[in-house]
Amino acid sequence: MDSDNKHLDEYARRTALQRELDNGTRCEGGVGFLPQAFKGVVSRRAITQFLTQSKSYDAQKKRWSILPQGRSLGSELYPTIHKLLKGVFKYRKFSTNDRKLVYCYDCEIDPKRNDLSTHEEDPTFMILGRRGQCFEQQRFPTTPTFSQCVSLIQVTASCSPQKLQSEITLIATHARQCFIDQPNRLRVYAAVLNESTMWLVQYDRSGITYSAPCDIHEDPHTFVRVLLGLASSETQVGFDTSIFWQKGKLFIRAKNPKGRPVVYSVKGNAPIDNRKALVGRATRCWRVIDPYTNKEYVLKETWRLLGDKPEVDLLEVVRGLPGVGQLIAVEEDSTKTTAYFRGSSCSRSLPTDRIWCRVTLEAYGDCLGKFTDGLQVEARRRTRGFGPYPHDYLDDMESLFYVLCWICYHFESSGVRSEDTPDILLDWEASRPSHSALAKVEFLTSPLPPLPSYFQRGSAYQHLLEKLQQKFATVYRAKRIGSEPIGPGENLKEACQGARRDFEVWIGYIDQAIQEWKEGTPVPPKVTTPETSSPSQPSAPHEDLSRVGALDASQTVGSTPTRRAKRAHIDSGVDADDDDPSSKRRKTIPKPLTKDRTVPRPRERSKSKRQVRS
Repeated sequence: MDSDNKHLDEYARRTALQRELDNGTRCEGGVGFLPQAFKGVVSRRAITQFLTQSKSYDAQKKRWSILPQGRSLGSELYPTIHKLLKGVFKYRKFSTNDRKLVYCYDCEIDPKRNDLSTHEEDPTFMILGRRGQCFEQQRFPTTPTFSQCVSLIQVTASCSPQKLQSEITLIATHARQCFIDQPNRLRVYAAVLNESTMWLVQYDRSGITYSAPCDIHEDPHTFVRVLLGLASSETQVGFDTSIFWQKGKLFIRAKNPKGRPVVYSVKGNAPIDNRKALVGRATRCWRVIDPYTNKEYVLKETWRLLGDKPEVDLLEVVRGLPGVGQLIAVEEDSTKTTAYFRGSSCSRSLPTDRIWCRVTLEAYGDCLGKFTDGLQVEARRRTRGFGPYPHDYLDDMESLFYVLCWICYHFESSGVRSEDTPDILLDWEASRPSHSALAKVEFLTSPLPPLPSYFQRGSAYQHLLEKLQQKFATVYRAKRIGSEPIGPGENLKEACQGARRDFEVWIGYIDQAIQEWKEGTPVPPKVTTPETSSPSQPSAPHEDLSRVGALDASQTVGSTPTRRAKRAHIDSGVDADDDDPSSKRRKTIPKPLTKDRTVPRPRERSKSKRQVRS
């Protein structure tokens, strides 16, 4: 489960976000992080001139005289820091018309947003942007929005390590909202301030990194440089300039099928799929139009872990196969890695370094969630075929089963998400692969959860999912005995015969469900016997899994004894461990998912926005 699901309650989503951050990397950037940050934004000479002319800084005493000394209450600290920040940003050599400092306690932020950040305290300050090509709106909004947020500043009256980590987690909810509302964002910066110290925080797809503390009185040059860096150009604050706005339309600069640069227009001015999780692959898909041919493509952007096998390798293998998404172009950029963003000071300690990748694919139909009828969901079962290729086709069929379940349990109707998605399905999306795998095993071996009302028409989907669940539960048990994949010496022709037979069983189940759906009432299954079905004939549409054992195992899935045994177990539905006298292993029962540690409930928003915290 991750914080992507908007239907989770506030506490569950906060917990899910904490899990994301725990699965990512939270590290102190060390002494090298601040000197590298926003290097070149402003010269040291210009900052020295500002400090000399400013009435807020006392060069002899080395302190910002405008700030209260010692530990301060919020009623003293927030207004004075606000005055200090305004003085820096309005200095004639630093001022810019395209950035605006907003004191968030004086206004309500984007009341229309419907996400985790809605339930949290607002950040103390937001730096807003306008004009340029990274913002849709060319004017500053009347109500501050995260779609035009450049950076964040959080003020706290305490500087304990525990308080710092709490503030960093709080800001993560707002950084996450920036990623959601700004699909052209690569990273988000924030500063945590008190009366004497500043920390710079960076949020990216690997997690969080933060600087060593900076004494803003002893080192005013670094303090001013970071403040100006938070309001600097789009590239420096973490925007992807290959995705840009022009005259109210969104465009993406990418590669065409010949590998040459092309500017695609984005259909609908928004992603067709946009994962909301802060940490992880952050998959985002766009429907784009070629300006020269008017042909549509799908651009898919992900942040994969360095060291993982690229998806492109698999797309190259299946190039030209019918029913499989076709690769058109691919882009990877070594300067778009989370380690590169964080700098050399902490890149060595980043075990979850991720690299940005964009692939261009042929465009087909709409997203799966935009079905128009229950029959259309089932009819899509014919969009994939199983050809004679040396891999385990049962894994492919099982994946399609999960896709079908995902649609049935996540949607009430076309494009309308269900508010009661079972927890077990949410756990499929756990950041840790081991948790996701255990959730799927539990799903295969437990009674199915109730379906949403739309899919409860008759018993079509209930019967279909039960049959498929039974099939893949049997496959799971059989695979526990272990088996080598088909190698060059295997009889590929025999293996394909088994694949086609299983595929006919799959199609039979779906055809039966289609009949039930049309009638709106359950259709009693027909009973077959070994006498009425021949091993040489395709399996009957209503055939039960226990009858699949009538097929000749020697004509399926390879020719080795191990594979034949595996096939026999799959066909018969018998637990492989129970029928293996040479194996003394105990029959294992999947353990329930381990519960990650809980996190404190989020702080309640103050009744009055103007009420100043102490």
